[in-house]
Amino acid sequence: MSGICRSNAHSFQMRNVTRRTVVLMTAAAVTLAACSSDDRTDAGEKATPRPDIQALLEDSDAVQVRILADGSVTRAELEEALSNTRQCLDEKGFDASWEFSDDSRYQWLVINRPGNTGDGGLAQEDCASLHNTAVSLIWSWEHSPTVAEQGDLDKKILDCVRASGVEVSTLAEARQIAPDSVDLCEQEGGSSDK
Repeated sequence: MSGICRSNAHSFQMRNVTRRTVVLMTAAAVTLAACSSDDRTDAGEKATPRPDIQALLEDSDAVQVRILADGSVTRAELEEALSNTRQCLDEKGFDASWEFSDDSRYQWLVINRPGNTGDGGLAQEDCASLHNTAVSLIWSWEHSPTVAEQGDLDKKILDCVRASGVEVSTLAEARQIAPDSVDLCEQEGGSSDK
């Protein structure tokens, strides 16, 4: 069985292997942050509280610990962690690469090599957990919008969903009624230009 896995900051989908979605970097950062009791109301504050670095490092390799020692992640450090993940996947029989879709989001491509019947999604999760999840979550948080920016983006996404013909009053309602339209509009940055 061969397959291709693609992941980005929003989702990880198995193609030609199984159909399942695993929440990745940004969504995980939001989930971890939502567990915090910190309330953010200042428009200049991040829309989500900073994830707890120590909790993230529990299952991490020494490289992630070193990278996060100063509490921040540069693009070069993120790429180092991603390279370690790629090497781990290579050792498990997968060809893997990533590319940045913009300044803060990247997408993985994981392909089974001939004869490899392993699950690329599970392999990617295992390797990422060890080599880049903590680093990627902090990177995602550092590049996440402020409360004001998130409000503007949410409005653009809602306008985009409405422009696609979905009649809703709120973004929460749109997520319930038309999650695919919301996902498409999020990937397009709220643009209703089709």
